[in-house]
Amino acid sequence: MKKLVFFFLLIVLISGCSLRKETFDLEKIQQVADEQEYQFLDVSSQFDDEKIVSAHIVATTLWQIEFYVLDTEENAYDMFMSNQAAFKLKKESTSSEEEKSGVNYHYYSLITADTFMYLNQVDNTLVYIHIPVEHRKKALNFLKKIDY
Repeated sequence: MKKLVFFFLLIVLISGCSLRKETFDLEKIQQVADEQEYQFLDVSSQFDDEKIVSAHIVATTLWQIEFYVLDTEENAYDMFMSNQAAFKLKKESTSSEEEKSGVNYHYYSLITADTFMYLNQVDNTLVYIHIPVEHRKKALNFLKKIDY
């Protein structure tokens, strides 16, 4: 019986850990952006919203990825849900979409004939991408390089 309880607790612990994600690291984002010769911009001053603590962009002349830090996890989730609803309005019959959720994150992506849309909210952070579909692999490759 003790082995069964131990095994059950081990499964719960492992499952909980795998459903949990880490937030992005702005220093690592800047480092990888510099290595790739992409622009790394602090655009926080462009937002009057007190909920947005900071906003940064990694950009090329063809695409950009937006990184937001919000004051609370609830506000990050609200921003995720609002943008997800806007993305879903652009869904087409041939679109491909994916959704995932875990203990501390929500993920959504939508690919239409010409656009790639991506949201990833982890704790009080949000990553936002809305770019031409032909640049999807480059943007996802950047996220992979920052271990996100």
